[in-house]
Amino acid sequence: MKTNERINEYLKKEGYSEEEISALDSASVYVAHKIAVYAHRNQKRLNGDNYIIHPYNVMQLYRNMVGIIEGNYFCMNKDLLEDCGIPYDGVQETCLLHDVLEDTDVTIEEIEEVFEDLSLGTYFNLYIKTPLLLITHDKKEDYSTYISKLVVNPTAAIVKFMDMADNMNPTSLTCLGNFEKERILKYVIFNQFINDVWHFLEKADDYRKKFSSKRY
Repeated sequence: MKTNERINEYLKKEGYSEEEISALDSASVYVAHKIAVYAHRNQKRLNGDNYIIHPYNVMQLYRNMVGIIEGNYFCMNKDLLEDCGIPYDGVQETCLLHDVLEDTDVTIEEIEEVFEDLSLGTYFNLYIKTPLLLITHDKKEDYSTYISKLVVNPTAAIVKFMDMADNMNPTSLTCLGNFEKERILKYVIFNQFINDVWHFLEKADDYRKKFSSKRY
């Protein structure tokens, strides 16, 4: 059975209708979402939340930064966003998939196969594959080296920025002891490093001001 068929069978068992599954196949972000739902099935975060909430939160942090509102086609200006230095293509998909290779049994080949089967293979290879591989942490590699490698790619860098931001959210923790405080401090330091390289926060502020002025 092909990977896409296996995912669809899982979704049907979870109560998805044929119409809902067909809708998920209509856009690359939805395809990434269904892969992530399948890949993280039965996984929980330390606080007991279904794991899929984390990659969705990471995507939502990016959306909040650039003003993406699902279903609102006038909520943003992609060309202006990219002119301001904020990546768009592949970012939401990488947010949703960012932990799949590291934490599940789904492979890069299987992810690529799903996108290929839905005639999105070219998009996957252009905008998702490289940042997804870069953001996957080989645990044999120290964190500093890992960050220094992924930061060269703007999509990997902004997704990692959002990933660490969500991981610093105290509501995702079960306690706030020394280990948790040290991890949060580590994330603050590396997020500062990423922003020093790409200035995502400043660029996003510039984009919002320009987008607002163009609208009014």
